[in-house]
Amino acid sequence: MADTLFIRLGEHGATWATFAPTGQITSALTHGPLPDARAAADGRRVVVLVPGIDVLSTQAELPASSPARMRQIVPFSLEDSLADDVEGLMFAVGARIGANAAAVAVVRKARLEGWLAELSAAGIVPQAVYSETDGVPDVPATLILLLEGERVYARRPGQPPFVLEGVPLRQVVNLLRAGGADELKYAIAYADPETRAHLQDDIRGLSDDFETAEAKVAVDGLFPHFAATVAQRQGTNLLQGPYAAKSNWLELARPWRNAAALLGVAVLVGIVLQGAEYWSLRRADTNLGSRLRRLASKSSARIESAPATPRL
Repeated sequence: MADTLFIRLGEHGATWATFAPTGQITSALTHGPLPDARAAADGRRVVVLVPGIDVLSTQAELPASSPARMRQIVPFSLEDSLADDVEGLMFAVGARIGANAAAVAVVRKARLEGWLAELSAAGIVPQAVYSETDGVPDVPATLILLLEGERVYARRPGQPPFVLEGVPLRQVVNLLRAGGADELKYAIAYADPETRAHLQDDIRGLSDDFETAEAKVAVDGLFPHFAATVAQRQGTNLLQGPYAAKSNWLELARPWRNAAALLGVAVLVGIVLQGAEYWSLRRADTNLGSRLRRLASKSSARIESAPATPRL
């Protein structure tokens, strides 16, 4: 399977790189204006990660049905827990969770349309758009924390991921442990170098709350971790219903246009040569027919002019 181009949208440009289905990064990590990622998108499947702070990842009780039917039902299932008017929200339904529930992602329509407009202006057509929180791994008995600036991305085992901004790490951990302390035995925290230096004491303090706690430096930031996780385990694609991805076969075919042109020329030359050969054979056949008719006519004339053989 071909590598996928992952693009993370940020407040100051974008970050992108290609990843194999195994989650391994297969190209240089690049950061810059979104239009600069256009060339890397040619001929590749494109997945976009959008800010998780703008997307609610949750789950809802939904009967097994068609995706369209579940999207109609889910607003009524979550309406009481949402502060915004459901008319202005887009609900995307993800993987089933048991027999009676499914993963759900909720985003403001205006926000999603803004991202899509930004991508369109850059000439980029994504096949999937995920919240970056879908890139937080789900590990049994383990609390996963990804730290970036004032944002804490977290996931308890078997639960939807989330991100909080401006909430101290210690408070986030206390809230999570209060909701299920027995199942959380281990903790793994990833932080970019700057955040790790800022939260060094809080990160070190995790060892007091868990049997084991690991702190790892995300040298290249959190994007490679988000993308690697989604490459192996897809989240809830926001491109559903009226926002469903359109076919981009023209973009995928772009790198092959020269080869296709050469193939077209070869086919055309072949047709011309076959036509010329057919015309030549047809002409030879006509000439041969004419010669045979002339020979037959001469033979008939000789037979008629020959003297009759006398009878004995």
